[in-house]
Amino acid sequence: MFKIFLKSIVVKSALYMILSGIIMGIVFLPISIYLLGIDAERVYSFTYISICLVSGIFVGLMSFLVVRISIISAINRLSNKINDIAENILDYQKGNIENINGCKDCYVNLESNDVLGKIAKRYNSLLYIIRSLFWRHDQTDKFFSILNRSLKIDDLDKNTVDFICSVTGAIAAEIYHLNKNDELKIGYAKGVHISLSNSKIQSLKDIIEEGRLISLRDYKVEVIEFGTGTIKPTEVIYFPIQYSNMGIGLFVLYFDTYISKEKRDLIKYILLNNYSLAYQNALSYEKIQDIAAFDELTGLYNRRFGMKRLQEEYERTKRSNNCLCLIMFDIDHFKNVNDTYGHQAGDYILSSFAKILKDNFRIEDVIMRYGGEEFLCTLNNTDIEPACQKIEDVRKKVSETTFNFRNIEIKITISAGISSFSEQNRSETIEELIKKADERLYRAKNSGRNYVCAI
Repeated sequence: MFKIFLKSIVVKSALYMILSGIIMGIVFLPISIYLLGIDAERVYSFTYISICLVSGIFVGLMSFLVVRISIISAINRLSNKINDIAENILDYQKGNIENINGCKDCYVNLESNDVLGKIAKRYNSLLYIIRSLFWRHDQTDKFFSILNRSLKIDDLDKNTVDFICSVTGAIAAEIYHLNKNDELKIGYAKGVHISLSNSKIQSLKDIIEEGRLISLRDYKVEVIEFGTGTIKPTEVIYFPIQYSNMGIGLFVLYFDTYISKEKRDLIKYILLNNYSLAYQNALSYEKIQDIAAFDELTGLYNRRFGMKRLQEEYERTKRSNNCLCLIMFDIDHFKNVNDTYGHQAGDYILSSFAKILKDNFRIEDVIMRYGGEEFLCTLNNTDIEPACQKIEDVRKKVSETTFNFRNIEIKITISAGISSFSEQNRSETIEELIKKADERLYRAKNSGRNYVCAI
């Protein structure tokens, strides 16, 4: 029990000081005789000895009280601060709080040049490092969450720029992508208007190829178009984006103050490294989406995805009270092309006709390979008469074109059936419209082919 009691530094200090006081009281006895000249018999009397010992004990207790007030209280304050930040970290790990910044007064303010002052400074430095690590961990977790929600490249770029700007305090930012054809294109820009001259494109490519972070400050920074006016940033940083030791892009941040090394390292070593992985995943995702949505031979929508898009256009047309025309195309005598020139020639004809369709329809129109040599298209917001004229133009263009496959000249014609969804037939379903277009295509075939039928 006594050993446990003595394990307390405070108790030990009190005992040592009391013991020192007793020793001082004993030493004071001969001092009283030889230095002060007090009679020995009086000095060694019970009363005098008791007074010296009690005085020594009192001095020891007073010394301990002074130490308690000045030193032990400072140590207790440091202990309380450590306890506060420890509880703060434990609450963070348990998920009770979102970050460890809840402890607003965890730093120790101790103006002292001795060992206690050094301990306080070391503690404050350690606390800053701990908070920085947890801050980095917290920001990384948030960024991972954003990356997981960003399957498309456009969303990934926007969400990355928005997040990094909010974390670093950047006033503007932009992302560039370098594709396999060595073409530099901007992915997303925030707060800045970009004009890419040939010289600037080449400069940005050089930074990507070099793969080294570049920071420009003060007089080296150019004025940029910002919002409705112009602004001269204090610092501009170029972060090359690498993937498998290859430059794939560039991230540019504009600041009105100098960015801290902590934030710069977070962007360089953590956020952009994970962004490059997410970018590759987004590329793969979009390729998979293209495979799922597009016909490999013609590059048009496949039937499954095309019908989904067609249903969307149908619903939109119903809501807007506009007109929607459906056109069913068929290549006349296509089997003869395959039988005469081979299936590779047939594939060439299909892809060539698909290109004619893409060139003559608008981007908002739906064009799909419906099956075999049949194609289903829409003309949005178009009445039946101009639709018939447009399809007639397509028919003429196909019939007048000579398709050259491996120095073999091939001539084809097409037939088409048209149905429309207008004010007069708002009750028809999309299936009924497709059926009507198919029936009119059949009539065009029976009318000698190379014909457009709308009735």
